[in-house]
Amino acid sequence: MHIQTSFENAIPIRSWFSDPTDTCLLALLPFLDALRFASDVRSILSRNQQLQQVW
Repeated sequence: MHIQTSFENAIPIRSWFSDPTDTCLLALLPFLDALRFASDVRSILSRNQQLQQVW
């Protein structure tokens, strides 16, 4: 699914292609773990949209 079709559900990260040392997804694990307690993740993700491409 492309990020533009479901932006409110997206967590933008830098591309990891061709980088075997990339750890962006590992760094996101605590955030993703916390999201499991949210009844609607869109409200949390919308507050964090300014973090685009930081992860």
